[in-house]
Amino acid sequence: MRRIQLLLAFAFLLSLNIREASAQERGWGETWRQPGSAGERSRQERSAQIVRELRAKDFAAAEKNVAAFVRQSPEDPSAWVWSARVHALMHRFDAALHDCGEAIRLLKEQTPAALGEGFAARADIYYLMGNAAASRADRERALRTNRKNANFNNALAWLLATSLNPAVRDGAQAVRYARAANELSGGRDPEMLDTLAAAEAEAGDFEGAARDEREALALAKGKNLRGGEKRLRLYENHQAYREEKPNETISAE
Repeated sequence: MRRIQLLLAFAFLLSLNIREASAQERGWGETWRQPGSAGERSRQERSAQIVRELRAKDFAAAEKNVAAFVRQSPEDPSAWVWSARVHALMHRFDAALHDCGEAIRLLKEQTPAALGEGFAARADIYYLMGNAAASRADRERALRTNRKNANFNNALAWLLATSLNPAVRDGAQAVRYARAANELSGGRDPEMLDTLAAAEAEAGDFEGAARDEREALALAKGKNLRGGEKRLRLYENHQAYREEKPNETISAE
């Protein structure tokens, strides 16, 4: 996932990553992790219902539903990530951080190969809280668990390139991670190129930034590359981009 979209679609992706890691480490394990099982179908249905409630901004219903999810599956890390997602969207950040802590604890115990996803989730919450330094620390923790993960590289690069906090920004490191993300994703992902452009601008390479932003916009082919045109104008005027507010748009996943 790219940017700070606050766990949007994250719990779904986490469940897939946990399942894949579990298969690699010890087989399918619990029956609720098996595709097509009653437990898996129930989880997918509940997740879809929570998304509908969040899209409708019915936070009370979403919170009630996610609390039932946690009671039903207290050892399921993705249940806690769903809870964190709901609480963070309600700006109940202490509860959201607690939920992420539970997810991270369970991942350490059950599926260490997916641990980075827990750190990435908590990094998003810290960012929404305005704590860019803590967000950076968790993004670095996530990356250390899997340096070949394009999303982990991309998220850290974006933060290092665009944070309002000058103590967090680091143009040279941002370029390094953004290039890794671009290479790992095949070099044709507009969002990864968009991040690379932001990193190059922070590092002072405005010509390269403008070039890569144009390519990102061309690859997006009219799809929404949020703020891409604005960033291109900044780079053409030799200005770096600063992300002033995270994106809390509800995903359909």
